[in-house]
Amino acid sequence: MRTTPFLTDSPPSLPSEGRAAPQSQAGTLGDLYLLTRVIEAGGFSAAARGTGLARSLLSRRIIELERRFGVRLLERSTRSFAMTAVGEQVYRHALRMLEAAQAAECAALEALEEAQGLVRLGVPSLLLDLLPDLLQGFAAAHPKVRLSLTAYAEPPIGLQDLDLALRLEAPPRDDARLVAHPLAQVRFVSVASPALLHRLGPLHHPDELETRHCLGFGPPQALRPWLLRQARPRTLQGNALSSDSLPLLLAAARSGQGVAHLPLFACHEDLQSGRLSTLFDAYEADPAPLHLLSPPRPGITQAMRSLIQRLRDRLAAGRYPGVLCPVVGDAPERVDPPPARRLGGRSA
Repeated sequence: MRTTPFLTDSPPSLPSEGRAAPQSQAGTLGDLYLLTRVIEAGGFSAAARGTGLARSLLSRRIIELERRFGVRLLERSTRSFAMTAVGEQVYRHALRMLEAAQAAECAALEALEEAQGLVRLGVPSLLLDLLPDLLQGFAAAHPKVRLSLTAYAEPPIGLQDLDLALRLEAPPRDDARLVAHPLAQVRFVSVASPALLHRLGPLHHPDELETRHCLGFGPPQALRPWLLRQARPRTLQGNALSSDSLPLLLAAARSGQGVAHLPLFACHEDLQSGRLSTLFDAYEADPAPLHLLSPPRPGITQAMRSLIQRLRDRLAAGRYPGVLCPVVGDAPERVDPPPARRLGGRSA
C-alpha cells in the first residue's frame, strides 16, 4: 500500500461551501495524492476503503481541487467513473510528483541508515585482478554489507540478476532502467614477448600482423575486437588462441604464443621487467570507458551507494597504470607506458 506523503492523520480543514479559502501548496499536493488513489481504485468507495478516509471527505477534496484548478478532472455519476482529458494529464503529473516525493524520502532515510544487506556486483573478467585492491578496507568500513561478485567476459544485457555492474565499454543507450556512472578510462596496449617479435620480424603497422599470431580475449562467439587507430578493426576470426582468463592470456603472451591486446595495468610489471614489449604504440586504441551501471536513484540502497563511492575513490587515487580518471574541469592526463625493452623496428 502506498504511503501518504502529504496527509497527516488529521486532514486539514476544508473551506465552507460557497466560500473560497486560500490553500497552501501542501494542501494541493495532498489533494493530488488523493486524486491518484481515487483514479487507481476506480472510484470513491474503493478509494475510501484503501485510504481509511470517509467517502464524503474524498469527494469534497476532489471537488475542491477541481474548483482550485478551474477544470473538471473526473466525470462521475452513479453508474460511471472516468477521467477527463485534462484529468488524465493532471494524473500523470501527480504520479511523477509522488515518485519524486518517495525518492526524496528514501534519500533522507538512507542518510540516517547504516549500509547493510547484499550487493551483487558484476565485473568484467579483464578487471578481476583489480578487485581485491579496489575493495580493500570496504568490508571493515561496512561490516553489515555482503558482497557477491560475478565475473563475465561478455557484457550482460541490463543488470539481470545483478544490483551493480562494471562495464568496460560504452553503456547501453535508451534504457530507462539503467544509470551509467562514469568511473575512468582504461588504456589498452599491444604486447608480445621479445622472442616472438624477433621471429615475426619488423612490424610497422597493425595490418601487417597476421590474425593467426593474435591472442583473443573472450568466449569464441564474442571475442573482444582490436580497435587500433588508423588500422582495420580486427575481429580475431581465425586467431591462434583465445580465452576469457586474463592470467592465461598473459602467460601465453610471455611464452611467445601470440600478440595480446591487454589493459596496461595488467601487463605493467611484465613491461618493466622486459618479459613483454609493446608494439604499434603510434596506433594505440582510444582508452576504453569504464562505467558502473546501476538502477535509477530510487532503487539505489545505502550499501550500493557506499560501494559506488568506494570504487570512485580508489580509482581516483591513481594507483593503477593506464587507468585515467578525468579531473572535473580538466582533460584526462595521459599516462605513458613504463620503460620497456624494445627491439629495433617493433614500434612505429
